[in-house]
Amino acid sequence: MNSTNTLRDLVTIVHEGGHAVQSILDKPLELVDFKNIPSEVAELASMSMELISMEHWHHF
Repeated sequence: MNSTNTLRDLVTIVHEGGHAVQSILDKPLELVDFKNIPSEVAELASMSMELISMEHWHHF
Protein backbone atom coordinates (compact mmCIF):
# COMPACT_ATOMS: atom_id res chain seq x y z
CA MET A 1 0.00 0.00 0.00
CA ASN A 2 1.27 3.45 -0.81
CA SER A 3 0.57 5.83 2.04
CA THR A 4 -0.57 9.33 1.13
CA ASN A 5 -1.57 10.54 4.61
CA THR A 6 -5.26 10.64 3.73
CA LEU A 7 -8.42 9.19 5.20
CA ARG A 8 -8.45 6.71 2.32
CA ASP A 9 -5.29 5.13 3.81
CA LEU A 10 -7.17 4.45 7.02
CA VAL A 11 -10.17 3.01 5.18
CA THR A 12 -7.88 0.74 3.15
CA ILE A 13 -6.05 -0.62 6.20
CA VAL A 14 -9.33 -1.24 8.07
CA HIS A 15 -10.78 -2.95 4.98
CA GLU A 16 -7.75 -5.22 4.61
CA GLY A 17 -7.86 -5.88 8.34
CA GLY A 18 -11.35 -7.31 7.83
CA HIS A 19 -9.91 -9.78 5.33
CA ALA A 20 -7.21 -10.68 7.85
CA VAL A 21 -9.72 -11.30 10.65
CA GLN A 22 -11.78 -13.55 8.40
CA SER A 23 -8.67 -15.46 7.41
CA ILE A 24 -7.74 -16.00 11.06
CA LEU A 25 -11.25 -17.20 11.88
CA ASP A 26 -11.24 -19.58 8.88
CA LYS A 27 -7.97 -21.24 9.88
CA PRO A 28 -9.36 -23.78 12.40
CA LEU A 29 -12.05 -25.05 9.99
CA GLU A 30 -11.43 -28.71 9.25
CA LEU A 31 -12.96 -28.82 5.78
CA VAL A 32 -10.75 -27.03 3.26
CA ASP A 33 -13.76 -26.34 1.03
CA PHE A 34 -15.18 -24.07 3.74
CA LYS A 35 -12.05 -21.89 3.52
CA ASN A 36 -12.58 -21.06 -0.17
CA ILE A 37 -15.26 -18.43 0.05
CA PRO A 38 -16.85 -16.40 -2.75
CA SER A 39 -15.77 -12.79 -3.13
CA GLU A 40 -19.15 -11.54 -1.87
CA VAL A 41 -18.58 -13.24 1.47
CA ALA A 42 -14.98 -12.03 1.69
CA GLU A 43 -16.11 -8.45 1.11
CA LEU A 44 -18.83 -8.79 3.75
CA ALA A 45 -16.22 -9.13 6.51
CA SER A 46 -14.03 -6.32 5.25
CA MET A 47 -16.88 -3.88 4.62
CA SER A 48 -18.31 -4.73 8.04
CA MET A 49 -15.00 -3.71 9.61
CA GLU A 50 -15.30 -0.39 7.79
CA LEU A 51 -18.85 0.09 9.04
CA ILE A 52 -17.98 -0.83 12.63
CA SER A 53 -15.01 1.54 12.74
CA MET A 54 -16.61 4.47 10.88
CA GLU A 55 -17.59 6.37 14.02
CA HIS A 56 -13.90 6.64 14.99
CA TRP A 57 -12.51 7.87 11.66
CA HIS A 58 -12.65 11.49 12.75
CA HIS A 59 -9.63 10.84 15.02
CA PHE A 60 -7.52 10.28 11.92
